[in-house]
Amino acid sequence: MKLKTVILFTAFLSLIIGSAAASDTVYYDFNDFSEGLINGQQKWKTLRKTPGEAAVSVFDELGPSGAIGDKALVIQLSDEVSRVVNPDGLRWMPGQTLMMDFDFRIGITSQELAANKPVLTVFIGNAYLSQKARWEIRLEAAPDGTWTLGGGLPDWKEMSGIVAESVLERPNSESGAISSWMHFSVITTKLDAPDSFESIVEIRNARDEVIAQLNFFDTLSDNQTAAVWDLSRVYFGFNAPRRQLGLVCIDNIEFASYE
Repeated sequence: MKLKTVILFTAFLSLIIGSAAASDTVYYDFNDFSEGLINGQQKWKTLRKTPGEAAVSVFDELGPSGAIGDKALVIQLSDEVSRVVNPDGLRWMPGQTLMMDFDFRIGITSQELAANKPVLTVFIGNAYLSQKARWEIRLEAAPDGTWTLGGGLPDWKEMSGIVAESVLERPNSESGAISSWMHFSVITTKLDAPDSFESIVEIRNARDEVIAQLNFFDTLSDNQTAAVWDLSRVYFGFNAPRRQLGLVCIDNIEFASYE
């Protein structure tokens, strides 16, 4: 089942509907990409900290339809640490709202965990997604079989104890398990006051039910928040850490900035 490409949260409906049009929007379904490493394709960049086989590639028939030609971005466990950055930065000034959403599904093994491990890590920040000028949001598997959604927009928060069946139950065998398609959305408004934002992160399942939601309405004056607030253009990307659990398929990404 293909999920809607745009989810508008109640707190932002009046703001977005009241806008005449999006000032800037980019969309990626990866269908016009070649299979294989995404680095260099249509100016996408993979920034690696260690050498080795790339963890970020495009594969056919892995999009929501499963049909030939429906490609998806796949981020998988690797010995390297990589972050992939989209080439199209959007203008994001005080008073503007930034929206990013996409479809995703995950695949995991029966591995026992001693601590939380991320399956999906989303970055928003400068063109290099450098640590000093980015936010990150992570969906993580917990040792007890539950899931955690955490992030800093701008202050660090998390929603823990998300029941396994809402996302994916860890398999008992070595065959692995694959989730249904889900939908990730983040909407964040850069307020006029320095270092101030209002943001919502949400994950919905294939039945369009909210399974996790975080609200960020606090103002926090620190160097990282100030660096993000000072960005006049913003980019998004994903991380492939060494401790990633399994893989994640990502498709139908919409990235927009609204007046």
